[in-house]
Amino acid sequence: MSEELRKRRENHSEQFVITARKLAEFLESVEVEEALLIQRLSDLEARSLQAQPRPSTKNADQDTDRLCESPPATDTQPLADPPASFPIYGEI
Repeated sequence: MSEELRKRRENHSEQFVITARKLAEFLESVEVEEALLIQRLSDLEARSLQAQPRPSTKNADQDTDRLCESPPATDTQPLADPPASFPIYGEI
């Protein structure tokens, strides 16, 4: 019985010879496939952006005008000196 198990293990390990060359070829093929999938994803994103409706020129101009306007004036006061109760630390 043990002889049969030993023989099976030997036969099994002979089927899976891994060399540095085979490993390198596999890794290279995976990198190529990954690059292809990344490109496909990028292409899909580009198509979805192109398919989205574009805002009309009139609305875009109004949005641009709003962004270029100055913010409304507010009453601001300069910051006061810190109260004496705060500790003052020396330079680092």
